[in-house]
Amino acid sequence: MVDGVNLPYATDVVDMVDAPIVGVRDGDVYLDGTHIDSLSTVSAGKSRLRGALEAKRNDWQRLHTTSQPRAVAVLQLPMDLPLRDAHAVLHEVFAAGFSETSFMVRNIPRAGDEPRIALLPVDAVVRAPAADEKVLHIEIRRAEKYVLIWKQGSMVVSVLDVPRSAEQEFERGGATVYDMTPLAAKVQTEWQMVGAHRDPADAELDRAVVQFDKDAKLAQAIAAIDAVRKSHRPVTTGPEPKDVSTFRVALSEPAPEPPPPSSPFGDGRIGQSRTSISVRPGNISVSAGLPPEVVQRIIRQNFGRFRLCYENGLRNNPDLAGMVAIKLTINRKGEVENAVNDHSALPDPSVVSCIARGFSNLSFPQPDHGDVKVRYEIIFNPG
Repeated sequence: MVDGVNLPYATDVVDMVDAPIVGVRDGDVYLDGTHIDSLSTVSAGKSRLRGALEAKRNDWQRLHTTSQPRAVAVLQLPMDLPLRDAHAVLHEVFAAGFSETSFMVRNIPRAGDEPRIALLPVDAVVRAPAADEKVLHIEIRRAEKYVLIWKQGSMVVSVLDVPRSAEQEFERGGATVYDMTPLAAKVQTEWQMVGAHRDPADAELDRAVVQFDKDAKLAQAIAAIDAVRKSHRPVTTGPEPKDVSTFRVALSEPAPEPPPPSSPFGDGRIGQSRTSISVRPGNISVSAGLPPEVVQRIIRQNFGRFRLCYENGLRNNPDLAGMVAIKLTINRKGEVENAVNDHSALPDPSVVSCIARGFSNLSFPQPDHGDVKVRYEIIFNPG
């Protein structure tokens, strides 16, 4: 039996795929229904699973001599399996030569609907990024929020918190349902602002990595991967235009606490692609309800995304410089409302609009009382 979880964006299975199925049941690991080893042995890196998978792959190649080597495996794992154990199974699958995997899940779309078997693709390994490649990291670390971190090479571009609430986790049809609608919406918005492969003539996909803490369960990661894959875009490189997921998603081991953006804020120089660019704060005003230093810290943590807006403007005007002033309201939930331009002096409306959108996606602590009014200036110079 495949465990159930709500996957509103997964692909339903019509025919069983021609791939080995690795299952876990009652603490034991199975390959195509045959017992291989205990899960504890796999987690300790001493299992026979890798050798059994390699034999399956070799058998497949002998029967399909004119085809490409088989590199896809299917995982049928309990949804309450600790993620560290799921990752140990993933590692063995990849080590056996299967670079692509799909989780098989009993999908429970809505109340009253019949469950359907679905496949959710995930990369079996997190490959090292290129020096200038942007990667979105989604971290499952705390009960109250997810953390979205864009990194470009070793540079942290931005950090965004996505609040989680008790209403986002409930029972349905004998399965735990994780409502990831807020996460899916934020991922789509973040990709529209920061994603590298947005041109329909570009068939490459952006990359996302789902990271977790040691206490997380597989169901949480499955639901988060599904929410990330909800983000779609058109691709026109083939014979017919098609709609594809914007991300390839990999499942990673736990990550350390994210650092602040990589360069000191004192001189405002953030990132490595153009070290002469200066991005520094100007005047700030914050009404009662939140400490100004808290607002300042959160905005500065996201200077990387504002820099990207500015860099796009520099491509059209290498001498572009000036001050951007944004007025915003932080509501009682800590969400940003009405982030708008307020007499900015930077002579590029598209850059100013991009920065205002960036402010709209920030999250703050809940104010002590009422809404908080903020006016924030950022000064940009090409150096």
